Amino acid sequence: MTYFILTCLSAALAYAVFNAGGTLHESWNTCLVLIGLTGTIYFLNPKYRRVPLDRITSILLVLVVLLSAAQVVPIPVAWIRFLSPLRYEDLQALRQFGWLPNLAPISSAPQETVQYLLTLGGALTTFLLVRSITLSLDRSAWVITWPLLAIGTIEGILGIMQAYMDGGEGLARGTYANRDHYAALLEIVFPFALLYPFAIVRSAKARYTFPAAVALKACVPLVVAGILITAIIHSLSRGGFLSTLGSLLVCGMIAIGLRDGPVKQPRPAFWRLIPAALALLILILAFIYLPPDSLISRFSEFAQTDDISADTRAQIWRDTAAMIKPYMWTGAGWGAYQYTFLRFKTVAPMNTVDYAHNDYLQVLVEAGPLVFTLQLMFLLRMLWLALRRPHDNSTEPLTLSIACAGACASILLHSVVDFSLYVPANLLIFAWVVGITSALANNPVRE
Repeated sequence: MTYFILTCLSAALAYAVFNAGGTLHESWNTCLVLIGLTGTIYFLNPKYRRVPLDRITSILLVLVVLLSAAQVVPIPVAWIRFLSPLRYEDLQALRQFGWLPNLAPISSAPQETVQYLLTLGGALTTFLLVRSITLSLDRSAWVITWPLLAIGTIEGILGIMQAYMDGGEGLARGTYANRDHYAALLEIVFPFALLYPFAIVRSAKARYTFPAAVALKACVPLVVAGILITAIIHSLSRGGFLSTLGSLLVCGMIAIGLRDGPVKQPRPAFWRLIPAALALLILILAFIYLPPDSLISRFSEFAQTDDISADTRAQIWRDTAAMIKPYMWTGAGWGAYQYTFLRFKTVAPMNTVDYAHNDYLQVLVEAGPLVFTLQLMFLLRMLWLALRRPHDNSTEPLTLSIACAGACASILLHSVVDFSLYVPANLLIFAWVVGITSALANNPVRE
């Protein structure tokens, strides 16, 4: 049953990725139905292994879900006057039509919020399914990353073919319309491909497996890592390239800071800083020598994209930041950014601005600072629990935890200059990674 559910969930994820990253409404709704059916089959199975989250993490998740769902629950208009004055002003505008409701949702765009809550529900179901599957896999936890590696490999090969194809654009974008969102997909998968060989070699070494077979097995994810980094470079995405290097730095720092066992002779702090300095030097050299001239030339105006200039993006950020205080208690509503932004918009008067090009600012506006803080605490707590100590005597869970931290770091870094997590397929993959992290954090085998 476990592998059947994993196959179904992988098919849903692949369907979203290969259909423009889930940005097409019809294909995305189909994906949500597949995820919902998969979750229903799995969680109604009497053999389903129930391993609850720890109390604090559970409270954080429940609060995020309840506060998000509350945005579409009709409440008295008098309450809205206190909680969201701007939403109250919009409702007052109905007086000119001779009608004012007694109850209304807090969201400024209820229909959009409902649709986005369905998307968040799909991500939450994916998180719970991946978490449960990872727990059931026990010692073979890396199997849960195989769908990500397979999808990333296909997208990477397709992107490389696009970059070198005669008459093409000369850049990689895979099945995505936006190369930055394409790079975000690959950068999340890259840490798993890079660290998987270490888990294979160390695990096989402990089991005295034939060395040649181990080496060949470890080469497969290394080839995948090469495909991914090549595709990221040829996507010419500055944010994607820097986020990938940033994730490598995070993985290196965590690996240096963690210990596999007791240290008999503690070393001075100076000696422990040497590996960190070497890792940083390697990343600097990679930044200098890896990117082609076409990518280097794009760093001259880092915040500029194909659609908007650097100045325009900076102005969007300033206008968006001004929206946080008026919606600080309840948020404007998930998915309502493009509608509420019009009131504060001073940039690009002839263009529609659908996204803030900064996931942090947009979530602060749509969900409010409280939900944003709870989400961040939820993620950081799981990462801390997964990395707080070595995982029994095996290196596989430890390397998997480090890979999860690197994947999260990459997308969180990229989200500073883009809206990658508002691409449904990327959100699903992020939920997949968080599900693995949660399983590693709450696995009773480790206690």
